[in-house]
Amino acid sequence: MSKKNDNSDPLKTVMANKKFQEFLKNMFKNNSPEEYEQFSSDPEWTDIHSISINDIVGALAKWSIQKNSSYLSILPANLETVLKYTSACLTQEAKSGKIQITKYEDETIQREIALEISLYDLRKKLWEILGDFPQFVAWKETVVDVDLTVILHYVCLEVKILDLSD
Repeated sequence: MSKKNDNSDPLKTVMANKKFQEFLKNMFKNNSPEEYEQFSSDPEWTDIHSISINDIVGALAKWSIQKNSSYLSILPANLETVLKYTSACLTQEAKSGKIQITKYEDETIQREIALEISLYDLRKKLWEILGDFPQFVAWKETVVDVDLTVILHYVCLEVKILDLSD
C-alpha cells in the first residue's frame, strides 16, 4: 500500500505548521493586554488611585486625537461614540459594585464618580471594555500607524499625572 500524500490541501499544511501557529499567536500579541503584565508588580501601576470617570474619558479623547495620524480628519471616526460607550461602561461597572467608587461634590461638579483603581487594573478594564468594541477597533484600520494598546497606556499615564496634580 502506498502512503497517501496529504499535501493536497495547502491551507491545512500551513495551518498545521508550528512556526506558522507561533507567528499567528505573536501577530496578535501586541493587540492584547498581556504585554502589560510587566507592570503587575510595579507599585506605580498597582497602587490604588482615586480617578474620576470624566478624567479617564477626557484622557481617552486627548490621546485618541493626539495619536490620530490620519490625513483625512483630526478626529478619529466615531470618537464621540467610543467616549460615550467608555463612560457608560465605567459608570455601569461602578454602579454594579464591580469597581470601588467614591462620590464627591464640589462647586463645579454636583456628583462625580471616582473609581478606586490601580493604573494596571484601569488599563486592563479599558481593554476589556474597548478591546472588541467595533468603533474602537476600527481605528486600527482608519488611523495610520496606531496601536490601540498604546492609546490606552497613555490614558493611564495621563490620569496618573492628573492624580498627582490634585
